[in-house]
Amino acid sequence: YESDPLSLVDWVPDLVPFVLPPAPAAPSGTVLGTSSIAWTWGPVAGAQSYRVYSSSSGSLLAASASTGAVVTDLLAATTNSIVVAGVARGENGPLSASATAHTHASPPAGLSLDILYVSSAVLSWSLEDNPSETLAELQRSTDGASYSVRAGTLAPSAEDTGLLGCTSYYYRVRH
Repeated sequence: YESDPLSLVDWVPDLVPFVLPPAPAAPSGTVLGTSSIAWTWGPVAGAQSYRVYSSSSGSLLAASASTGAVVTDLLAATTNSIVVAGVARGENGPLSASATAHTHASPPAGLSLDILYVSSAVLSWSLEDNPSETLAELQRSTDGASYSVRAGTLAPSAEDTGLLGCTSYYYRVRH
């Protein structure tokens, strides 16, 4: 019901019955970094605004007057799934299909040589704010330009074998 602008009556019936907006098409996510994702979806008839919810918890993540929203304060290297509802008169229409995007991992930090043997070395690094199941790749080079993968691991350390005496090695770790 709509209010009477002159306040002559308590209410005036709608000329057209109220219908909730339909479900939007599944949103699409663009990862913006380690803690944010930009989501977009197509417009739906009758929607005055949109609400973005977490698919897993159902919590409200964002409200938007347009067909997009940036969700921030996410954890690094995690999968995030959302659904979107069109809103009319403050009421949600049906939810969209779920969409998923994975935030980038934070770069590892603090690469250090822990133990040096005759033909191997044990190196370690910090996961930073990444979850413990974040895969790390230890890479080695003899010229500092061309690197080869020496280990892929979920642990924040790895041993590199096959080292030669009187040779300088450069290392880097990537997620």
